[in-house]
Amino acid sequence: MPESIKPETEEQLCEAIQWALGEKAALDIFGTGSKRTLGRPVSAKHRLDLSAFTGITLYQPEELVMTVKAATPLAEIEARLAAHNQQLAFEPANYDALLNGEIRASQQSGT
Repeated sequence: MPESIKPETEEQLCEAIQWALGEKAALDIFGTGSKRTLGRPVSAKHRLDLSAFTGITLYQPEELVMTVKAATPLAEIEARLAAHNQQLAFEPANYDALLNGEIRASQQSGT
């Protein structure tokens, strides 16, 4: 089981990345883990958990500009856009129907 590093602030995140660079330590980086079952498993001793980094930090509907943090749920982004009669200019892959059971199981087990 990888050692989990869960920064709560941007400063802590920078420190974690600088530590990993200095130690030449591989990091398994993830937000909410919603797609962890896709592709090959990551084999890294340390897991960088970005789940604390959520939220929309900038939204200018008239300029069509939005900035979000790494683990912001797509549903939150789409809801904010819909409130201004906007939508994403692309169709992000939505694997909820395919992975929903696996996501719930992994969230409950903490993996």
